[in-house]
Amino acid sequence: MGLANWLTLGRIAAVPLLLALFLVPGPEGEGLRLAIFLAASATDWLDGWIARRHGEVSRLGAALDPAADKMLVLGAMFMLAGTGTIEGVSMFAAAAILLREIIVSGIREALGRADRPLTTAALSKWKAAAQMSALAILIAGSLADRVHPLLFDLGIGLLWVAAVLAVWTGVGYAKEALRHVGQGEGKA
Repeated sequence: MGLANWLTLGRIAAVPLLLALFLVPGPEGEGLRLAIFLAASATDWLDGWIARRHGEVSRLGAALDPAADKMLVLGAMFMLAGTGTIEGVSMFAAAAILLREIIVSGIREALGRADRPLTTAALSKWKAAAQMSALAILIAGSLADRVHPLLFDLGIGLLWVAAVLAVWTGVGYAKEALRHVGQGEGKA
């Protein structure tokens, strides 16, 4: 267990704390939630960098990292939906992201069993950036409004950008998986 895997485990451990902080009202709660979310999000980049730089890339890390990302993102989206921050038609954007994550997880699992890892699409990095930025803005709540009154709208806009990229990259992953299955690889 290298430092990269410990950071990933730290991101997983931060999720229940983040969710519990949704019970703390007002700007104090928003500030604490934002700090935890930003710190956990930073470990997503940092653990990968450390793993590559120090040769700590492992099967455990390859499995834990996407799971930790999904826990953080989906946990935050559920709480934002539950508090009414994400509502109405924007629930479709959140649902698109959720469904993509479930489908890609299933594809990764099937291809992983066949020892055919799924390569990360370059657009997936943009999706992740848009979704993390959107969630940070939305988690900030009234703190974001103090910075600029249109920041909330930017957060919702970025959520939609992430949703479009989620669908786009999800289709790309599905095509890649079908190509492997068509070659007789990836059958579970």
